[in-house]
Amino acid sequence: MWPGGTAYIIGGGPSLAGQDLCLEPRDDLYYQKRYGLEAYLYDKHCIACNDSIYLGMGWIEIAWFCDYEWANKHMEFLLLFSGRMGSLGHGIVAHAAKLNTPQFRKMKRGKEFGIDTRPGTVSWNNSAGNAAINLAWHLGAKRVVLLGFDAGESVVRGVRETNWYPRKGKQHRSTWDRFLKAYPYIKDDAEELGLEILNATPGSRIREFPFVRLEEVA
Repeated sequence: MWPGGTAYIIGGGPSLAGQDLCLEPRDDLYYQKRYGLEAYLYDKHCIACNDSIYLGMGWIEIAWFCDYEWANKHMEFLLLFSGRMGSLGHGIVAHAAKLNTPQFRKMKRGKEFGIDTRPGTVSWNNSAGNAAINLAWHLGAKRVVLLGFDAGESVVRGVRETNWYPRKGKQHRSTWDRFLKAYPYIKDDAEELGLEILNATPGSRIREFPFVRLEEVA
């Protein structure tokens, strides 16, 4: 789908709520009346993970989720989603009948860490966001830009948060440490495959990829 292109992967980290991104329309015909992430990404190849699909119903190209409980809870919205959808996880099979549309694709679970190059196969890498990096490679992307990949807490509007959206309970540091375990493997495989990965997440704990500002790469 995206041969040689750039994939923007939107995670659930709290930094998304704190980024000061284009709060006023740009002085450009194509950006008028577009704010925040949409002003930068509305015409880009975007994969949104889990709740981040709510950020852009009209411009997010792929909704990606790996938790059957999450899929069941958000099924009404998923059935209205106009873009493509992808999933990884055994429990999703139970819900596939509801998502029996041409735009839904279930991927096979591959090796534990890194980038699995077998057709239709994705490494879990301990999180949906990390798995989406592998998905982007399958779609032909040569560059990936990570957004909302904090792997930790951030202060948003004076409150320490673990996600940009409200959630019951806080994520524990052990959860983020599991996320971090995958990145050295992803980095090694990406370098071997010629996939450039950039981190546009302010304050991210992920150190394997160069830091950039979204305004510089979108």
